[in-house]
Amino acid sequence: GMGVVYAAYDPELDRKVAVKLLGESSRGNEVRRLRLLREAQAMARLQHPNVIAVFDVGTVDGEVFVAMEFVDGGTLSAWREERPRTWREIVACYLAAARGLAAAHDAGLVHRDFKPDNVLVGQDGRVRVMDFGLARAAGEDSGSHERSDTVATAAARAVTGEVATTGVSTSGTGRFEDLTRTGALVGTPAYMAPEQHLGTGADARSDQFSFCVALYEALYAERPFAGDSPSSLAFQVLQGEVRPPPSGSSVPGWVRRVLLRGLRVEPSERWPDMHGLIAALQADPRRRRRRILAGVAVVALISAAAVTGHRMQDARATLCAGAARHLDGLWDAPRRQALRAAALATGAPFAEATWQGVSEGLDAWMSAWVRAREDACEATHLRGEQSQHLLDARMACLDARLEDARALLQELGTADANVLAHAVPAVHALPPLEPCADPEYVVAKVPPPAPAQVEAVTRVEDQIVHARAKMRAGRYDEGLALAEAAVAGADASGYEPARARALLVLGELRSKSGSYDEARVTLMDAFFRADTLGLDDVAADAAAELVYVVGYRLARPEAGELWGRHARAKLGEREDPRRLAQLENNLGTVRTAQGDYEGARRHYERALQLWQGRLSEDDPKLAWTYNNLGAAWWGLGDTKRAREFHERALALRERVLGEGHPDVAASLSNLAVLDNADGEREAALARHRQALEIRRASLGPDHMDVATSWNNLGSTYHFMGDLGAAAQAYGEAARILERTPGIEHPATRNVLENLLFVRIDEGRFDLARELGARLRGSARTPSDRAQALAVLAQVDLYELGLVPPVEGQAPVPRPRARPALRRARLERARGLLRRAGALATEAGGDPDLLELLRELRGYAQDPAPRDAGGPTTAAAQDAAGPGSASDASAPQAGQSP
Repeated sequence: GMGVVYAAYDPELDRKVAVKLLGESSRGNEVRRLRLLREAQAMARLQHPNVIAVFDVGTVDGEVFVAMEFVDGGTLSAWREERPRTWREIVACYLAAARGLAAAHDAGLVHRDFKPDNVLVGQDGRVRVMDFGLARAAGEDSGSHERSDTVATAAARAVTGEVATTGVSTSGTGRFEDLTRTGALVGTPAYMAPEQHLGTGADARSDQFSFCVALYEALYAERPFAGDSPSSLAFQVLQGEVRPPPSGSSVPGWVRRVLLRGLRVEPSERWPDMHGLIAALQADPRRRRRRILAGVAVVALISAAAVTGHRMQDARATLCAGAARHLDGLWDAPRRQALRAAALATGAPFAEATWQGVSEGLDAWMSAWVRAREDACEATHLRGEQSQHLLDARMACLDARLEDARALLQELGTADANVLAHAVPAVHALPPLEPCADPEYVVAKVPPPAPAQVEAVTRVEDQIVHARAKMRAGRYDEGLALAEAAVAGADASGYEPARARALLVLGELRSKSGSYDEARVTLMDAFFRADTLGLDDVAADAAAELVYVVGYRLARPEAGELWGRHARAKLGEREDPRRLAQLENNLGTVRTAQGDYEGARRHYERALQLWQGRLSEDDPKLAWTYNNLGAAWWGLGDTKRAREFHERALALRERVLGEGHPDVAASLSNLAVLDNADGEREAALARHRQALEIRRASLGPDHMDVATSWNNLGSTYHFMGDLGAAAQAYGEAARILERTPGIEHPATRNVLENLLFVRIDEGRFDLARELGARLRGSARTPSDRAQALAVLAQVDLYELGLVPPVEGQAPVPRPRARPALRRARLERARGLLRRAGALATEAGGDPDLLELLRELRGYAQDPAPRDAGGPTTAAAQDAAGPGSASDASAPQAGQSP
């Protein structure tokens, strides 16, 4: 009712957009013009995956336009009518819209016109709230809007007994149309809160009321308030007369109770905020309550027993209530505000989106913790299903998990950009709560520490918890120091279970830090100690990490597979899908490293099946699994399927982490590899540039990942034949990497080799030879020395023109050399190749390096120059093996956080 929306194209940003235009008929209507401007300004202040994005606002020929995100999809109403939906599907979809409203409220905005037709559902399944046309800053006077002959008037008449004989409308907010069935009012007023009917202003609780009307309607196929005219509807709303549920409805009673609270007449009696409503809708009790019936007796005795029973049950219920009090000061409104301020203070471009993901993840986890604690209490004191001993064990388990959350919140309270980048995965990595309801899990299988050990062991366990929190937050150096102190403290205490747990977190931190040999030794120690003690979970986690460390990082696939069998043995017959999924993922990385992409695909698909249905749809682990499946399909030669999974990973990361997050840059880089493979050089260049800008903005100009993006850009420029740009990009990467981690690091050496081949293609053999000499002088292992000698030999062979030409490649300019000099250089190249071969064999015989040396020796035996061409292009060098200019030989697989 406020404008016309056009599909449009933004040539500057190369994207389709939706443009809302007020229209010719509204020229001169200042009220409507200001209202549309207010809509754009309100929406532009919000950046949230469940709120439609506004890109621009302005005027043209006196008309206001708003350029918005283009959504390929339909409204929430259309989504509901597409096909029959279960109540769970409906609640899940509406929860996404609720998160968008909550984000608006957190930003100080009120929608004031929430309804299903103001929510879009894209083909990607993402829900977006739109049309904040009536949004006002919270606390702004809303009494000045037009109310002549409004629904407020009709409501007042209804309450005083007057009868409205004509339809009424609210200017700019929609209108009543034909009433085709009882209670079927079409238009905004059908979703208005009582205070809106009365015209007394609206706030966030009004949006909550409108949301509950919309969700009620979706669940029950009718709105909560009857009324065949505007006045009768207003009367029912103001009286709080909610219809009874339709007969045969499958919607659980607890869902209805949540909605009824949101539909109360008095705003103060509704949920405190949208976050509270969201948490309540996620709190599916799934509990069975037993009825205890007394035997046949005298009526008076039955009555007395019933009264006594009810009083006892009420007392016990009171005893089990109040678990949420444990979250006071830990996760409440003041703490939420403080953590949000800390996140935004980092200045990271993804801060707002990441904070939303953190907030929603913690809401869900904390609500589940409260429910689990109440359920444990009720199982003993209300339902009589378990002993006091088992209750104590379950409570101890839950308390330990809450300490994990407390430690993580401490890290988030002092977040920098690096911590913020890890924040959403860290929240989703908080320990699951379901095991705390498993008697076999919570009942101790190992003896507790002796009284003299308790103080020391408590200190060690606290260090383990905080070391784990620092690991999740990406503070690996600090975590290592704590983990090492925990191992030392466990040694001093003499309590072996604490030592096994401390060794596990130390091994995981060493793996995260890249110290893979040390990680292997530490994790093996953790595994065998835990195995001896019967700590199956510790042993299983250590073995699963060893799959990744030994099988993938240390390139010993047979050993990695063996550790996988150890992990499965420790998991046994227990249903532990999360650990099994992580194990399948790690086994997939081992198969990827072996080139067994079909085997890798099967492992990754099993991991995805285990994750789905058990993880939130916003869990970043899913993005890692999509990413790894993309790498496997690439290896199988199916670039279409590879692109599909990498695009799914990108979409999830942009939605959950924010478009400026470093993980988004990783997905863009992987898609750029696919672009290059498809010959789409410009598209690859654009993605690599975007990834570079994201990394520079989020990580700083000298981060190692920024160097990776520079290397990727250099590779693409090299593919395109722009040698000057390639040399500049490689030079930037080398500048960063030579400072940290240094020239001995494989990444640094790879970049320098890439730069060397650009110098060869330019015909600047002196510069290429200088780079080769630096690589040779800094080599520390036989493998690195062999590679450096092979590179130096290639400089000579290229300069002599002994490398076969590549079709379409311009000849490399070569200086003329006297025959004696040519013979000397040829002999030098042959000598370099002989020494390289001996070192390569000593280093274990890397197949790619040995094949390269074999080819080079063949060229060196034929001294006839090949003047028709020059050295290989980047694409041909990829096929040749080491020494090639490459961003990534394939989209990269990895271990999920």
